[in-house]
Amino acid sequence: EYIVKVYAISDDPMYRQNGGVLSVVTSFLPMVDLLSFLPYWIVLGMTGSIVDTSGPSNMGGTFVKALRLLRLFRFEKYTHAFTSFDDVVSRNIDVLMITGFSALILWVFFGSFLYFTERDSLDDEMA
Repeated sequence: EYIVKVYAISDDPMYRQNGGVLSVVTSFLPMVDLLSFLPYWIVLGMTGSIVDTSGPSNMGGTFVKALRLLRLFRFEKYTHAFTSFDDVVSRNIDVLMITGFSALILWVFFGSFLYFTERDSLDDEMA
């Protein structure tokens, strides 16, 4: 898909000028696309296996895979749901911040309360 996109961009007269294709390919979202599938093909080419044996210690690979979520921001030009969501959040930011702060205070308070009430409990089932 990525190669077809690059080929289609090169056929577009708007991008035939000097560095047009390179400027599009090196922009943020196409780079995210490239980084989302390139590690898979590199591992497949080097090991010949599609099973990822790197384990949970491969945080760099996990981070690159998480970048794929940024591709969702492309859909904003197709749907107005993201714009509506942003409008609701920006209108109610004060209420959301007060609610989040109150939840944080309650979480710390009741966590501390539970710690002080249960710290001397020697229940084997709880250990």
